[in-house]
Amino acid sequence: MPGKLKVKIVAGRHLPVMDRASDLTDAFVEVKFGNTTFKTDVYPKSLNPQWNSEWFKFEVDDEDLQDEPLQITVLDHDTYSANDAIGKVYIDIDPLLYTEAATVISGWFPIYDTIHGIRGEINVVVKVDLFNDLNRFRQSSCGVKFFCTIRLNVNINRVKIRGDEYKVVEYGDDILLTLTNPLDSLCETLTLINQYTMLSGYKLYLTKSKVNRN
Repeated sequence: MPGKLKVKIVAGRHLPVMDRASDLTDAFVEVKFGNTTFKTDVYPKSLNPQWNSEWFKFEVDDEDLQDEPLQITVLDHDTYSANDAIGKVYIDIDPLLYTEAATVISGWFPIYDTIHGIRGEINVVVKVDLFNDLNRFRQSSCGVKFFCTIRLNVNINRVKIRGDEYKVVEYGDDILLTLTNPLDSLCETLTLINQYTMLSGYKLYLTKSKVNRN
């Protein structure tokens, strides 16, 4: 299901001194998801910057939200040399896919550097807006777990095309499975279908299903 990931960078606090001449920092933030990156303005000469950025918006598919975290990098701006990294924050977006959960992640997150450890905190607001489709099961919490479980199950083998991998796609009320090694993959998939049918109350009509072999 396509959707929109929205991120707002609010503020930072207790950042380290990056400019020894002023004992301050010219901090800005890069927000990255997938292949798209946004940047805040540079907040000059402060260890507690107040960016209050615009909403950075990423057009995404919920499979992408399950597969990778939001990456936030805090940097110190240098005019005459390369910018210095202060640290990073990784935020897991997957909890926002559950309909009974909160639709917003917000608060202070520690900024971490692998060498220096925690280097201050950053205040971030993250929202996910999923565009509605006709698949009611897909929008339920059991539906999210069902599709996620199929994608992550190592015993269900997916099709690889030009470096991209495909396993399960939803079209309204229909589900398209693209699998290899059918003896193993179908057995594992049918087991998962039976389990989630009992848990969710939704029924997949196997008698109307078709198998195409290439």
